[in-house]
Amino acid sequence: MNDQGQPPSDEADAIARQAQDWLILLRERRDPETRARLRAWLARSEAHRAAWAKTCRLAQLVLEGVRERRSQPRPVPAKGLAAILATLALAWMAVSVVRPTALLDWLEADYATGVAEIRQVALDDGTVMELAPNTAVAVHYDADGRRIRLLSGEAFFQVAHETTRPFEVAAGGLRTRIADGWVDVRADAGAATVAVNRGRAAVSDPAGSTSLLSGGDWAALSAVAGLTSGHDLPQLAGAWRSGRIGVTGWTLDRAVDELRHYHRGTILLADPALGRLVVSGELELGRPLASLDLILRGLGMAAREITPGLLVIARMGIPAGES
Repeated sequence: MNDQGQPPSDEADAIARQAQDWLILLRERRDPETRARLRAWLARSEAHRAAWAKTCRLAQLVLEGVRERRSQPRPVPAKGLAAILATLALAWMAVSVVRPTALLDWLEADYATGVAEIRQVALDDGTVMELAPNTAVAVHYDADGRRIRLLSGEAFFQVAHETTRPFEVAAGGLRTRIADGWVDVRADAGAATVAVNRGRAAVSDPAGSTSLLSGGDWAALSAVAGLTSGHDLPQLAGAWRSGRIGVTGWTLDRAVDELRHYHRGTILLADPALGRLVVSGELELGRPLASLDLILRGLGMAAREITPGLLVIARMGIPAGES
């Protein structure tokens, strides 16, 4: 250490590279052994923890820049987009799929999945939960209850009935108590959705109001729309488990966001306005790029590979920076 308590520059550079390596590793592996190894690495010194925090902040800044560009009402000029793509071409391996908040969720999680990974977990009481890609879940069972925190992503719960210990899932401001049955819960960017496939569930919002749901019912909470509810075919709750999702009246943004969970790379829109286009069809989750291509062709659009692993969606016949 130097007089300021900092490691020598060579050692600091090595620690910084290790932090970046951990970020890349977490794209693929989120098992308990990897989590324990990361915690041990962080415990080595304050320099290790500072390097990790700096790496996560860098990832957050890059991704916030992408989200800001996507929210602009006007297309990005060709030169500006080229500069963005050049930056992303260097950074995407580290930050394209794993959000910084997802990294924190992952550290808190008892069970987690990565890109294109689906995992089924049998809990001690006989409940089975199935985790969609990019999902993090914390589990706490004791004599008084069975509590699940869906930190991020989506999970389908086949709940074993117990009379003495209620089963509750907390996600994005919603608390769902499931007496018995099959329920799908999703948490994404501060929003949450609960959909009942079969059985019954009681959903409570932050204001304390409770809605009783049965097969086919759903409830959603978001900052924009508040609490909403409705009814669909019961089998649509947790439809992702079949590997196919029917798309009717979705925006292109929503369809692309769904496919990102199943594609090991980055997908961007050259013009954010394209994301507001309405699409219909079917997403084959095991073949995300084929599904994307089918949807885009119907809109006169295509996804072009700018660098390995980086796709940009633009209208056919128009360069990616000039959509």
